[in-house]
Amino acid sequence: TRDGTGWELCCIVRKYLEHLAYLTLLLLLAVALCWASLSGAALPLDLSVAMSLGPWLTEAAPTPDPLSWTHLYKTYPAYLHMAAVGAEEASLTWNPTDGLGAPFLAQWHTRALSPFSLPVYWLGLPLGLGMSLLLKLFVAAVTTYYCARRFGYHAPIAFAMAAMFLLSAPLHLWAGEPLGDALPRLPLLFLAGE
Repeated sequence: TRDGTGWELCCIVRKYLEHLAYLTLLLLLAVALCWASLSGAALPLDLSVAMSLGPWLTEAAPTPDPLSWTHLYKTYPAYLHMAAVGAEEASLTWNPTDGLGAPFLAQWHTRALSPFSLPVYWLGLPLGLGMSLLLKLFVAAVTTYYCARRFGYHAPIAFAMAAMFLLSAPLHLWAGEPLGDALPRLPLLFLAGE
């Protein structure tokens, strides 16, 4: 049109389609990174000891070390309890098997109502852990892309920054730890500090 509104609308639609394309590529990259977890492939470690402990017996477990498998003794029993409670459709806030009962929410390592732990509660243990990892990776990619765009970087550079954060070691090494629930939102701290 003569006043240019059609051209402006075309540019806005093109910009949003470009963002949608980059976010779709980031989702595909996240799916590729956690495909083994989503497809049900076997893990290269023995989880029988970690899965036999109750979440209330893991306080004496050693301090988590991301390069060893000892941290599984703190996190996976809580996931197992969440999956069992979800299968029974019971409340996740109370653990009746700990003495006379104890609040499951009071234990810091359970992350019972974290958005990243809820897939384990809803979908069960094997698929829930994979979906939790996928959700963490996608949130990390989206927050990094959003912050890079807010800082004025062009879309391809923001995509590259999000892909690099998606491939970063801390995001993968601490994925099962309580710290792993905060890492995907780390880029938002840079935005808040601006």
